[in-house]
Amino acid sequence: MSIFLGLGSNVGNRFENLRFAIERLTASKIQVIQESKIYETLPMYNTEQDNFLNQVIEVETSLLPLELLEVVKDIESDCGRQKNTQRNSPRALDIDILTYSDKIVNLSGLQIPHIKLKERDFVLKPWTDIAPSYIIPGENYGVQELLDKISESTILETYPSK
Repeated sequence: MSIFLGLGSNVGNRFENLRFAIERLTASKIQVIQESKIYETLPMYNTEQDNFLNQVIEVETSLLPLELLEVVKDIESDCGRQKNTQRNSPRALDIDILTYSDKIVNLSGLQIPHIKLKERDFVLKPWTDIAPSYIIPGENYGVQELLDKISESTILETYPSK
């Protein structure tokens, strides 16, 4: 069962924040299978903030989607993310559940596949590092095909994952 998570940070030590997320996920009985490279990207939506570091990881867990959401929200909070801040504001850590196996979830606080992943090269580009032909549940397109449809790039720089 493939579960993909998107990680992002643009506050504090961004590299450390991504590493913190992976360490905490592992400590929460979530096995990290693969990690993409790390990409420095321009902010999207709210452009008046610092650049992000973004990464996509593949994980396995026995947690159900809502349980996984609770774990990632706790990890974000422990890394200093403030709750109830304005949408798309600067953040020490953002963890998005991109896909959860072949499940489609439509709840008020959780939509899987992530509703905006098709427009985000900062998610799709790292994802191509680890699963370029992965077909998004409910779509007829793979990750690379979706990336190819994006005309403008937010990618500035690439770094190794470790």
